[in-house]
Amino acid sequence: MAQANYDLTGDDEEFLRFVDERVMNTSSSISREHGMTYRLDNGTSEARMHVVTYERFSMTGGNRVSLHLSVLGLDGRMVVDLTSSGGSQAVLFKINTFGEEAFLGKAVEAVEEWQRRSR
Repeated sequence: MAQANYDLTGDDEEFLRFVDERVMNTSSSISREHGMTYRLDNGTSEARMHVVTYERFSMTGGNRVSLHLSVLGLDGRMVVDLTSSGGSQAVLFKINTFGEEAFLGKAVEAVEEWQRRSR
């Protein structure tokens, strides 16, 4: 498993579209397996939790790897969690995690591009 976390500013729905577009264009074998937005409104502000799972084939591992993106947005602030997994073929311990690290790296590039643009 590989992961990265961010505390960002900006519109969470715009951010989600931005990252989604970039992640979906990283591989011809990629698919969006799940996507959901949860909303909590207290009458003053609305918190949104976006949960997305992607999957793609890893040539280096010869298997499929997944990437999970969670974005919690409230009043122009966001916390973002990226987690990739599934790149190992071992039974008892993890070896060959290149695929999950590479998949995570593509999402990290998108998040860092967002950070540069929103400064």
